[in-house]
Amino acid sequence: MIKFFSIFKLIIFFVCSSAVYSQTSLIFDPKGSGGYSITSFDRIGERTIGGYLDTEFVAGDNKISTFKAHRLILDVSSQISNKILINSEIELEYAANTEYEGEIKIEQAWVDYQLTDFLTQRTGIIVMPFGRVNVLHDSDVRDATQRPLYAKQIVPTTWSDVGFGFHGNSSLSFLDFNYSGYIVNGLGIHGSEVRSNFKQDNNGDKAFIGRLGISPILGLEFGTSIYKGNYNDAANLSYLMVGGDLFYKRGRFEVVSEAAVIRSENTSSTDTALGGYLEFRMHVLQRYLRDWMPSLKFPVITLFSRVGHVDLDRRGNDITNRVMVGFNFRPTESFVYKLEYQIEDYDKANNNSSEAAVYASVAVGF
Repeated sequence: MIKFFSIFKLIIFFVCSSAVYSQTSLIFDPKGSGGYSITSFDRIGERTIGGYLDTEFVAGDNKISTFKAHRLILDVSSQISNKILINSEIELEYAANTEYEGEIKIEQAWVDYQLTDFLTQRTGIIVMPFGRVNVLHDSDVRDATQRPLYAKQIVPTTWSDVGFGFHGNSSLSFLDFNYSGYIVNGLGIHGSEVRSNFKQDNNGDKAFIGRLGISPILGLEFGTSIYKGNYNDAANLSYLMVGGDLFYKRGRFEVVSEAAVIRSENTSSTDTALGGYLEFRMHVLQRYLRDWMPSLKFPVITLFSRVGHVDLDRRGNDITNRVMVGFNFRPTESFVYKLEYQIEDYDKANNNSSEAAVYASVAVGF
């Protein structure tokens, strides 16, 4: 018996000694970063934990003057090898206070495998590459508090779906181009809404979404996007979206524009909606701000204006126009104070009305 225990202890010692060099041993070691619990710091690879938050203020003709703790976003990324990247984004909206319609949701959670410089395969919950604002939606990146009208009523924002596809970029002669293309579950009818479902495709018929961006000169990019899929349970009614976008930057001036058309079939007819926006930006006083505030890194003030139009039925019965002007101040690139004034005109079934509002917010990326 004594000899048996001696051999047993020898085997355990050998296994444990060998396991010191394995990843699982490091994770389960109670002396590790997480103690008797697994954290991201116990795993192999370089990682970043970041995100952004914004706090808003709104007051207007038909709005109660109020502060809003709108979003806290947590991004967790891990470069587990030079070819494999994992990224996730978790949103806590209105502090997930269910009494006031707060929520917690995953906006993206995907893994990239770079096959070549031109070809990267992506799988998971993916932010749909339709236009610009849906992908580049972070509050600290956007100049205005309010997203464009188009991004609320034409292209769902933030719009994510689960699937599989590829993306990449390359050059051809004098052209730079980038692309994204994915097969996803697609939009479906869930209650009274048309939206994505991460758990199950409602009809088993997959949708396709893709975007191609072309840059002929430095600072200019044209993009075109398409989404096509059947949305009802019987998979016999289609939903088609076609859009275009533009970004131009020259010196301190920028122009951004997007437009899209939606064509959706129903049992008795085909509905069409369209919308878009045009936004101008001008960065001012950068040199003076650096002189006045030498402790700040790259401070800038940006003046901006935006016009937007949405026609939800193409028969003139549901039209909204929006005009907005404002400015923001960035003490540094990822920290911004925003202020804007907005007017919306409505024409719904020949009932005209107008509404003005002031929006302000503070956003920071970390």
